[in-house]
Amino acid sequence: MFWTNLVKTIAKVLLVVMLIAVFIAFIGAVRISVVSGLITLVGGCVGSFVAVSGIMMICEISENIAAIKNHLTGTTSNTTEPISFNSIAHNLGVNLNNQNNTAQSAAPAQPVAPVQPAAPAQEESKPVDLSK
Repeated sequence: MFWTNLVKTIAKVLLVVMLIAVFIAFIGAVRISVVSGLITLVGGCVGSFVAVSGIMMICEISENIAAIKNHLTGTTSNTTEPISFNSIAHNLGVNLNNQNNTAQSAAPAQPVAPVQPAAPAQEESKPVDLSK
């Protein structure tokens, strides 16, 4: 999906920019105090990764929904046509139109001969000598 991949790429670039900004803020905060510099560094890194991971999570959910849609409709291309119940049923092999039943009822019934099971092959029986 073009838009999902574009947003992912933008998020990765945004992460790099945010980490550079956090490092610059860390240098500025360390001049005031070491504790505020460390808080800025840790908080900025955590905030950057949480923001970008949220964007990535939304992109992954979008890709999974598209994959499920493609699986249900049997398509591999990204089309904008709406999904209908009949198309899903058709792709799953369910006949909702009863076309087979009407075609069978229009044809005259022909008698079908019963199928005879094949007789099993008989082996020659040999007498068993039990006197030994």
